[in-house]
Amino acid sequence: MYQKGKVLTSFLIACYYYVNSMPASLKTDIQARIPQSPEPYIHHKRRPKSGVRLNKLMLSTYFRIALTFLLLIMLFLTASFIAFQSEQKRKKLKDYEKQIPEAEILIPETEEISSENWDTYTNSNYSYSVNYPSEWQVVESKPETGDEIQKVTLIEQEVDLAPGIFEIVVNENPQNLDTQSWADQYFRPLGSDPTVNLATFDGEAIIDGVEARKFLVFNFSGNETVIGLVKNGFIYTFIFLSDSPNDPNLEKHNKIYNQILSTFKFLD
Repeated sequence: MYQKGKVLTSFLIACYYYVNSMPASLKTDIQARIPQSPEPYIHHKRRPKSGVRLNKLMLSTYFRIALTFLLLIMLFLTASFIAFQSEQKRKKLKDYEKQIPEAEILIPETEEISSENWDTYTNSNYSYSVNYPSEWQVVESKPETGDEIQKVTLIEQEVDLAPGIFEIVVNENPQNLDTQSWADQYFRPLGSDPTVNLATFDGEAIIDGVEARKFLVFNFSGNETVIGLVKNGFIYTFIFLSDSPNDPNLEKHNKIYNQILSTFKFLD
């Protein structure tokens, strides 16, 4: 064993002297062929990126306070600017209004209805007369109900949409009612429900010096006015459509209806 170690040592020494005696170029070539041990790994501490610093800054309490304060200042400045602009516009408008002279308010005069040139309808059987516009037509029709004995319709001519219509109906009075008794039992039932009264009392009226009672009756065309009185043993009713969304001349027609009523006269 000792002899083997001595031989190995002598071999290594000989190799050493042999290498040292080589030319420099050859030594370099040999060293290049010998595998080199890798350089030791050195851990470098990473520096924080700028984005990380910015996120930490934004999350800090001081930054949030400063940002809130800045937003409040901007909001205050914006509100002040808007208020200033509004005040300037208000002042300009006020100055402009001072330059405009006050305009006179003109109220259109309502059309007066005159019955001076009207025609007259007279019914000697039931002792009454009434005036109506000359461009209207008188239509006598047959009775529609059991107590109805005479009906006259005054209707506006040459009007296609919602012409004026005024009806005079004479009814028998078998129960010998007076005007108030007739009004107490006046009833307009709904066709599908006879317990529903479509008539609403609307006050008193005077027709040629005779007391009358007025009702508003609902129908699908609007509100119908019915005025009734008792005279000479008969019940006289006057009927016209006083409120209708389909009548573009409703105001004019109501004036004509009232004027017709004012001309009604009993002959006795």
